[in-house]
Amino acid sequence: ETAIFRIIGQPFSDADSVSIPVIFGGTAEKGVDYEASADRFIFNKETLTDSIIISTRQLGTGKTVSLSLQIPEGYPAEQIWNAELPF
Repeated sequence: ETAIFRIIGQPFSDADSVSIPVIFGGTAEKGVDYEASADRFIFNKETLTDSIIISTRQLGTGKTVSLSLQIPEGYPAEQIWNAELPF
């Protein structure tokens, strides 16, 4: 099974691109219980939407994976974003 986490951002006005790292947590182990397509969201002047796909290896384990963003200082984020996915 897969879950898609998609966010919309905007780049710094003085930068070509912005990279927003993701912190993975929860009781599931990355590389064992699930795979992630990326470990950061990247925005540039042409692309203001990015996605990370989480692919679980087995459902019904009772484990969770959580994602939280490390918002760069000065980035115009409207809210701090965290998500948790049970599987």
